[in-house]
Amino acid sequence: MSKLDRRSFMKLMGAGAASIGAGALVGRSSTSYAQTDPTPAAAPLTQEQLDAVTEMDNLHAEGVQIFLDNIGKDELYWNRQLDYTLDGDTKVFGFDLPDGRLVDAGKARPIRR
Repeated sequence: MSKLDRRSFMKLMGAGAASIGAGALVGRSSTSYAQTDPTPAAAPLTQEQLDAVTEMDNLHAEGVQIFLDNIGKDELYWNRQLDYTLDGDTKVFGFDLPDGRLVDAGKARPIRR
């Protein structure tokens, strides 16, 4: 058995890959899976759906505006260094929510566990 150097190995792998690719092309089915029917048009939204979208947009805009209005004003929010422990070289940040509720913009919301 002769010794196989890197260059010979690469030639063999190239030939093998080429033969697999050629076999895949030759053995390919001529079946087409293209969609023949046009995609149906979306149904128009009902007034209830439009109201829900508008409400979602307004809530999002309100949250963004609260964020923008308060940038840099709360020193505890912007400059607080969080406590962490080291797990090897990785910083692990932990927090505790004793009552199982998260306060978001003054509204307490239950946390799914």
